[in-house]
Amino acid sequence: RLVKGRNILLFQGERGRLRARLFDPPAPAFFTESDPTLPDVILGESGTLWAGIRLVNTTDAVLDAIEVAYIAGDQSGTARLDAGIAPLMTRKIAIPLTLRSPDRAGPLTLSITGRARAGTKMLTLPAFEIALKAVEPTTHHVRTFVSEIDGSVQYYGVAPMIGEPAAAPATPPALVVSLHGAGVEGIGQARAYRPKEWAYVVAPTNRRPYGFDWEDWGRLDALEALADASRRFGTDPRRTYLTGHSMGGH
Repeated sequence: RLVKGRNILLFQGERGRLRARLFDPPAPAFFTESDPTLPDVILGESGTLWAGIRLVNTTDAVLDAIEVAYIAGDQSGTARLDAGIAPLMTRKIAIPLTLRSPDRAGPLTLSITGRARAGTKMLTLPAFEIALKAVEPTTHHVRTFVSEIDGSVQYYGVAPMIGEPAAAPATPPALVVSLHGAGVEGIGQARAYRPKEWAYVVAPTNRRPYGFDWEDWGRLDALEALADASRRFGTDPRRTYLTGHSMGGH
């Protein structure tokens, strides 16, 4: 919040280039397209997908009692969010999307409206749109999950298994966890692998392209992605492998 006259802005940075801008907020509370964590919608699958979208609170009160309504294609739903945002702060909140499988692959527009409470006032959140993708399960894709560390939405990239081995069709698939190098996104790491006939390859995020050097929260992120992928794909714990490149190899 700016005041007339001189304002002092403090930035904390780590690695990479700093970019900043000032703008008039469109509403007391609003969604922004900055830094989303979005799932791919997989053809042939239905259920709850988790999206992480940043919500800005420009008021002097805690923002809570957040309710959203969403439309994706010809589907719609509502959700009450168990989240609070401190005054004059921003937070990426976890939004559950209950969707059935689309008819075909391609872009899918997600439209969100909602309301939230700031102190004693109920605020209307401006309409917000962001693009999702519907993809075939045999292509590289993104899976999201809710972290048990802090309730945030995280993702991992997947190079899918393209078929069962002919010699042992009843054997559960193997799982390869691949840790990316510095500056690489998890989905970029997954796309570096061709789909295998014997294993799923999953690439966690380390909580950022640079993240935590696969230590601390980065290590825990890899373990959470491993647990989610093992459960989701029914993989063989006796054939679970770890590999990595550059920072991930270290």
